[in-house]
Amino acid sequence: MKLPIYFSIIILFCISFTSAELILSQNPLPVSVVVNHQQNFSITLNNTYNFQLSNILFSDLSSKGFIFQSNMSIPANSIRTFDFSVNTNSSFHGAIQSKVQFTYAVDLPETVTTYDIGISSNGFSSNYITIRNGDSIKFSNSDYFSHSIYSSAFSTLNIATNSSETHLFNQIGIFNFYDTQYGTYITNFNGNIQVVNRTMQQQAHNPNYDTTLNVNLDSSLNPTELGISNSKSDYQIGNGEFSKGLITINNAGNTKAEGVKISSDSTWITFDRNNFEINNGQSDWVTYTITPLLIKTEETNKTYNFSINVGSYNSPSKNFSISIFIPYYEISSGLTSDIGTLTYLNNVYCPLYPCSFFCHPELPQCNSNLSGSGMSGNITANITSIDLYNLLRQNSQMTDTITRLQNQLQQFIEKYGVLIDKNSKDLNESLTVQKSNSEIQSTTINSLWILGFFVLLTVSIIVVALRMKKIKSKKDITGETYRHKED
Repeated sequence: MKLPIYFSIIILFCISFTSAELILSQNPLPVSVVVNHQQNFSITLNNTYNFQLSNILFSDLSSKGFIFQSNMSIPANSIRTFDFSVNTNSSFHGAIQSKVQFTYAVDLPETVTTYDIGISSNGFSSNYITIRNGDSIKFSNSDYFSHSIYSSAFSTLNIATNSSETHLFNQIGIFNFYDTQYGTYITNFNGNIQVVNRTMQQQAHNPNYDTTLNVNLDSSLNPTELGISNSKSDYQIGNGEFSKGLITINNAGNTKAEGVKISSDSTWITFDRNNFEINNGQSDWVTYTITPLLIKTEETNKTYNFSINVGSYNSPSKNFSISIFIPYYEISSGLTSDIGTLTYLNNVYCPLYPCSFFCHPELPQCNSNLSGSGMSGNITANITSIDLYNLLRQNSQMTDTITRLQNQLQQFIEKYGVLIDKNSKDLNESLTVQKSNSEIQSTTINSLWILGFFVLLTVSIIVVALRMKKIKSKKDITGETYRHKED
């Protein structure tokens, strides 16, 4: 008895951590039809939401001739299979992406309400919200620089950091909003506001719930029949040489052959044209070239058989075979010829050394040195949207800082500009007087230094003269004394 209980708990636990979605049975969905011939198909949808899906629509398919029943709906947690038909009026061969949309009932408060949408570095806190007419949206910017939010409902809201803007919605409808700088690159900076009637229950469409159906459509004209003839089936071609052949294609049916394609199971064989049309009752020609490419001597002196396939979108494919004999050839001796050298480079040397001068030095992985005069003015960068977003944020931060500094400067000018204008003349005169006084003071100091030098020089001369006079007098006295002693 305990095992089922535990098992149920595990299932509920897994379901609670599984994201609900609308699951398509086939994606991509292959559809092959003939123009102007209606054909029926079916598709199974699995609704894992806990609410009913209504008004299920497949966009971009009606123009291609897809016809779905109207008012398709699926109850909560249910699976439904829907039939549809396709009746095209022209040929088409390719993929179509169809956005699968639906609505669901919303239960909103009847009182007038203001809803909050935050703005941060990660984008909008909610990129989809449903409100009633008469309600308001309050955008609050908690990022460290300003954001500009645009919508057809309110034009542009410029919201500074740590600020908010509120807008009242009276008109019923769906209004998208996005950040003017980051919305192009980052999904989280895009959003939708759906305004529904206040007095009754409404159906809402949340674009976040949309899924994509990929349809591979082949819409062909009525079948036709192609006749094929080949000019030659047996070839003898030396290694490094080439030979040509001719394919004649005749449209023997009553309908134009569209998308005529020629292919081969060998890389030796190339065609001068492909993917073309041939009107009914007309013929066309395609030239093919055979260029054997061998890299080993033992691969020569052999016969090779290949197949060529010819078909179109509205005709069955037809095949024919050709045989190619390659005479004996010493591969190493081929390096003395141009074709032999090119063969060796293409098949042996370049796969080992792709960045060599003889191979593909222009490859991005070979451009390790970007400096030098050979650099062009444009550089192609392979970056993700996140990298671009980070660069834009850095630029916005710098722009926001410059704007704040400009605002502060403007406030300073507005506050002190009058005083600056009033005192600028006095300040200039004061500076002139100060400069003149400085020049006078400098001249006076220089004159005092010169005067001091001459005074010092004069005093020194006088001192020396007095000293010399004193010495002379002493010598005269001493000389008289000696003379009296001798007498």
